[in-house]
Amino acid sequence: MTFDTKLTWKSHIAKIAERVSNRLNELKRLAGSVWGCARSTLNTTYKMFIQTIMLYCCEPLITATEVTLKPLEKAYNQALRLITGGIKSTSIDAMLQVTGSTTMCSLIKEKALILYEKLLRISLG
Repeated sequence: MTFDTKLTWKSHIAKIAERVSNRLNELKRLAGSVWGCARSTLNTTYKMFIQTIMLYCCEPLITATEVTLKPLEKAYNQALRLITGGIKSTSIDAMLQVTGSTTMCSLIKEKALILYEKLLRISLG
C-alpha cells in the first residue's frame, strides 16, 4: 500500500495498474488468436491471477474518486476484452454480462461494505 500526502491513492493505483498490465500480457498469450484457451478458462485465470492483485487491500480505495480509479477500470476492461474476444468498440456492459462480472468500482464498494460489516460484528460481539 502506497500513501501520498493528500490520500488520493494515485501512486498506489499506478503501481497496481503496472502490475496488472504485466499480467495482462500473459493473459494475452493464453488467449492467442490462432489457438487459445476457452472463455471459462480465461475468466478463471483472470480472477485468480489478476483480479486478486486489483482487489487486495482495496477497501480504502472507496475514498478514491472515479477519475483516480480510471487506470484500474481500463485494465479491468482490457481483461474483459481478452476474455470475451471483444474488440475495442465492444460495449462494456455486454462484456460484463457475458462474463457475469460487475464494474471495478462496484467490486471495491462491495469489498468495503463486507469489511465494514465484519468490523461492526467485532465491535458488537
